[in-house]
Amino acid sequence: MLTTYQQRISNFYTARTDYDNDFTRDRALHHLDYAEPELGQNILDVGTGTGFVAIAAAEIVGENGSVVGIDITQSYLEKAQEKITATGLTNIQLIEIDEAKFNPEPEQFDRIYCSSSIVLFPDIPASLQRWYNWLKPDGLTVFTCHPDTAFFTPFILKACLSQGISLPNLHEPLGTIDRCYDLMQAAGFEDIEVHTVDQSEWISVQNAKQIWDGRTWFHQNDPLPDLPAEKITEIKASFDRLLKAKNTKKGIWNDYQTFYVVGRKPG
Repeated sequence: MLTTYQQRISNFYTARTDYDNDFTRDRALHHLDYAEPELGQNILDVGTGTGFVAIAAAEIVGENGSVVGIDITQSYLEKAQEKITATGLTNIQLIEIDEAKFNPEPEQFDRIYCSSSIVLFPDIPASLQRWYNWLKPDGLTVFTCHPDTAFFTPFILKACLSQGISLPNLHEPLGTIDRCYDLMQAAGFEDIEVHTVDQSEWISVQNAKQIWDGRTWFHQNDPLPDLPAEKITEIKASFDRLLKAKNTKKGIWNDYQTFYVVGRKPG
């Protein structure tokens, strides 16, 4: 049974029918560049979505290896299974389950990947500690997150505050390289690396306005779902005004950095 918060997330991704594209595929597969699976290894893909990482890893580890992909969005798991069936792979298991309720044996996996979903977990330090426990000695984990300035987050927070709404920053407690290091160290990981892929660019104010609809914000303490439509309209209008005020001849700077965070469990 999903919580109300998790159901909102699942509904959002179910409605997002354009998720499978070159950008999301390449972003996901880039995890393997920082911790490539090896023949015969056991892999966990947390928030597997439509299976980009799980399928690629399964092809590498071979029939003597295994991949488990977990997710809470049934429709995405169904898409992933369609892809798996088409490839003929038999070493992937998909499980519809909340990461916090997944309960494998300790030290079961050689690699744990999590593409773009860790910020949605209610207790990120606890998730990292679980992953540490699930990894074999010398096992590696790789996850992605973004700076707390990405996706015009400062504008979103300021727009909400202008209407008397205190909105928690979705990208915390991660959000900076230092905080990523600190959380990984607290969980016990060593040889921590944070690789930045920067796809920031100047975009038009009109395109920037379309990045946020005034309501979509996934945080367990998000107040926006309970607000009336009139208040959401005011918040969105404030967001648009803030963007317009920062417009330049080049447009407005869209901070789109991705942190690939890598850590090893000591052997």
